[in-house]
Amino acid sequence: MTDLSALARMRARVTRAMTGDGSGLAARVIRGGSWTLAGNFGGQALRFISNIWLTHLLFPAAFGVMAIAQSIIAGAKMLSDVGLQQSVIRSHRGHDGEFLDTVWTLQVLKGLGILVVMTAIAPLASRLYDQPELARVIPGLGVAVLINGFASTKVALLNRNIEIGRIVSMELGSQLAGILVMGLWAWLSPTLWSLVAGNIVTALVMTLATHVFIPGRTNRFAWQKSTVQEVWSFGGWVMLSSGMTYLVGEGRNLLNGSLVGPHVIGLMVISTMLVMVLWNAIQSISGRVLFPAYATVWRERPQNLPAVVERSRRIQLLAGCAIAILFALVGDRVVNLFYDARYREAGAFIQIQAAGSIVGFLGGTYGGVLWAIGRPGVSTVLLAAQLLATVALLVAGHALGGVLGLVVGMSLIGVAMYPVNALVYARFGLFQPRTDALPFLIAIALGVDVYLFGAWRGMSF
Repeated sequence: MTDLSALARMRARVTRAMTGDGSGLAARVIRGGSWTLAGNFGGQALRFISNIWLTHLLFPAAFGVMAIAQSIIAGAKMLSDVGLQQSVIRSHRGHDGEFLDTVWTLQVLKGLGILVVMTAIAPLASRLYDQPELARVIPGLGVAVLINGFASTKVALLNRNIEIGRIVSMELGSQLAGILVMGLWAWLSPTLWSLVAGNIVTALVMTLATHVFIPGRTNRFAWQKSTVQEVWSFGGWVMLSSGMTYLVGEGRNLLNGSLVGPHVIGLMVISTMLVMVLWNAIQSISGRVLFPAYATVWRERPQNLPAVVERSRRIQLLAGCAIAILFALVGDRVVNLFYDARYREAGAFIQIQAAGSIVGFLGGTYGGVLWAIGRPGVSTVLLAAQLLATVALLVAGHALGGVLGLVVGMSLIGVAMYPVNALVYARFGLFQPRTDALPFLIAIALGVDVYLFGAWRGMSF
């Protein structure tokens, strides 16, 4: 009984620290965080297993071409993101039927628009990257986007109520269906179309599940002018921020694609997936759980926010540093264990990226804070600064060191952004150099180790 009581008290302290109360909302935040973490790890595990399976069936360039196509599609989605789901979550009319139907109509129109635009620009992208397959692959992925546009707004209502379990189950189920189609298709016919078919099946299964397995009313086409105006007034900042996020993230793949060939891009996709496996899980929790928790603390006890953020950052950094240390030391052996000789260079990429990722984590652990305190404009400015640093380091790294220089440049983005983040967060009393000191020292030690003993020394790029 004593152990159970101690565990209960510990949980209550964590709840109060992260949400500022011990209410039903706090319990839903904890459950939502647990489901988000489980779903992210489950999704990452499925992707890892499918990646190993598919790399034995397909060629590295296939993953490079697919990465370029997916980056273009992601750009269209993010640049047209006006926060439809976020509008349902935050609006006081989020449960109103006509409001939901209008949002659903906008969602379908957005999916259709993306398909039309992607079909139109696919030939141009094909010529730009000198990859004829892109002319057909991009519209194929656009079909998946259109199918996703028909997903029910009942998903947004579950998010609004922080009922994450059903969403995670549907996401994992649809992902598994897509992976099975990819693997079987690649086994029967090892072409790029196996990857495209998997994406379409994933979208179809998820969309059907949102209508069948979530109770509630069925969406219908509708158009309410007040809803459109409300969505747009909120969506302006969402669109600008999403655009910057895309240019910083997926836009990097497009820039890399113009500097190196699809074979190298495919290797970088694999290395990045492994290095960021745990960090992506942490960031999912940040977006779905920590942001509303920070917002609650800011509304009710703003003086406690720096301490809450510091505790949260320490937990995130502990997990992030642990996985980075592992991959910096034995990343090449992980690749040799799970992948064949064609992917050997990815081991060197992993070690370099892991060493640099730690400093990047220092800024990433502030995720959601600026939006919680009502400073989305500052967050967008930080993304713009990161975009400039990304372009400068990638171009300079490739010019000075070719493929190896490109990977090193990508790994130094967090280092370039650290003083910028320090200035910004110090302005709001959130800069925490004592928390950052140990991870910074670990990053330096790993960098020296990779430079002296890393797998890159035995490879030619």
